[in-house]
Amino acid sequence: MIQAVFFDFNGVIIDDEPLHLKAYTEALADVSVELTEEDYFKSLGMDDVTFVRAAFNRTGRELSDDALRRVIESESAKHRALIEDELPLAPGVVTFVKALSRRHPLGVVSMAARHSIDYGLSRAGLAAHFTVVVSAEGIPTALRRPETAAAAFTYPESAGRALALAVERAEWLRREAGSFLALDGVDVRAAREAVDAALVGSDERWLKPEEIRTLLGAYGIPLVPEETVAAVDDAVAAARRLGFPVVVKTAAAGAHKTETGGVAVELASEDDVRAAATRIGPPLLVQPMIAGGIELLVGVVQDPVFGPLVAVGPGGVLAELIGDARFAVAPLTDVDARELVRAGKAGRLISGFRGRPPADAGALVELVQRLSHLAEDLPEVSELDLNPVIALSEGCVAVDARVRLRRTTPRDRLKTW
Repeated sequence: MIQAVFFDFNGVIIDDEPLHLKAYTEALADVSVELTEEDYFKSLGMDDVTFVRAAFNRTGRELSDDALRRVIESESAKHRALIEDELPLAPGVVTFVKALSRRHPLGVVSMAARHSIDYGLSRAGLAAHFTVVVSAEGIPTALRRPETAAAAFTYPESAGRALALAVERAEWLRREAGSFLALDGVDVRAAREAVDAALVGSDERWLKPEEIRTLLGAYGIPLVPEETVAAVDDAVAAARRLGFPVVVKTAAAGAHKTETGGVAVELASEDDVRAAATRIGPPLLVQPMIAGGIELLVGVVQDPVFGPLVAVGPGGVLAELIGDARFAVAPLTDVDARELVRAGKAGRLISGFRGRPPADAGALVELVQRLSHLAEDLPEVSELDLNPVIALSEGCVAVDARVRLRRTTPRDRLKTW
């Protein structure tokens, strides 16, 4: 038979199985069948049909399908009345239903669980949030109605995990909200003009290196010095001006430089630069080589559900392999930014991993907040990757960037703070 157990927030377990058996006692008494103590024990694990048939067989009487249906319907009505009269439910009840019933040829099933759930939800003012129904019949209709403020699960473990996440979020909401950093050197107007100009005649495109520098420079993002050149000899000349060692990489818009072989590092001579520039082919970027520090990935993505997200994770050529990038919904307060910078594997690297000196976490927090403002101000920036960002003992600098723009339509903000 179906056993419905109610567990309120005070930890009081109320089992309606006695009411269920009482209802069957009355329903069977109406057809002159008396239940014994032995019948009560035998009922455990039985479905309703088997239970009623067993009671009739003990008396030696035959039971038609119509009579069986009438007994079960009578029990259902009596059980509902008993629940409403005797079952004490506190507001905010959480319902756990353990169903031991099985389907049978007649298709007649106990309505006890449904009655208990319906009554529980009505008494709780539709405030029941978690229900667990382990049953061959699936989730009761009462829990699948759109107006029912209850989350139904088929296993207690699933409900437990969901409840744990709800508790985790409640703790997160109770922590200090923080404040938004007053950022110097931000020119939103210049950034907006750069985005609008880049999207003239196109709904989506990758930015060129010089366009990226204009956009990121408008938000004060620290960038490594670089020169864009169109010929191998110009790359050699740029390397002389910047000072050896240098990095030469492709200037093709949106290119994943490592995967395409479009980057050469630690070039210490003009011959090295000439060979690398010839292999990669123009257009080219030439940058000074930044030694030391920690390689991180810092970026932005516009998620279709959550809106602008800011990401921080381990960077460099192994970023995808290492993984563990953490995301936060923009805009970010100083508390949000610190949590993001200190979280996961990137946080361990920043704090100083295996004897390495810690990086400048304050500079990274500022970088994350600048990107947060950019993502919030410019929803057309659908993807922005700074990889790597070199985190130094003092400051940080982005040495490579990819930015993709895409036209968007206005939408509501997910965050309200």
